Amino acid sequence: MDVDELLRSVCGAASVLEVQQFGSVLVQRLRSARQRRDDITAQEMKAVMDERDGSVSKCKRLEQEVMQEREQRASETLLRERGGALEVRRQLEAELQVLRANHSSQDLLTPPPSLVGVSPLALQAPPQPPQAPPLQVQVQQLSKEKQSVEAELHRCQEAEREASERVHRLERLVEVLRKKVGTGSVRAVS
Repeated sequence: MDVDELLRSVCGAASVLEVQQFGSVLVQRLRSARQRRDDITAQEMKAVMDERDGSVSKCKRLEQEVMQEREQRASETLLRERGGALEVRRQLEAELQVLRANHSSQDLLTPPPSLVGVSPLALQAPPQPPQAPPLQVQVQQLSKEKQSVEAELHRCQEAEREASERVHRLERLVEVLRKKVGTGSVRAVS
């Protein structure tokens, strides 16, 4: 029998014994319905809390990934800059040696001031040493890397913000469900 039939049976009972029988069945049905509702609410609250905990752990994991990515990018950038500076230093030292060698050979080839009428071919300047590749290329490359790192950082910050908003919504939902259950505290769900 459903609840409506039980109510009709209680109302139409001919004796006190029938009222007690139908009434106790009705009370038992209402208690079991309330228990089912409480169990469902508790399960929903547990699921929401599990989802919230998962979102919190995901948010923390994303924060750690962002920090690791920042550290890795910074160390890679420093290593590249150091390597670039060492390469520039090597090139400048090589250029300096070429200039010194050219200067010393030019001293040997330069006629004394008394040879003013000597042919221009004899006084020709030594060939120019090869120039180092422009630093502008390195600057452009570092600028592109910086933009890439900034884009990655922005993406991670956006994901972190979304995760925080989700955690906040889930926490509000947990509070609403707690108030709905009427306990105001977390109950263990088996």
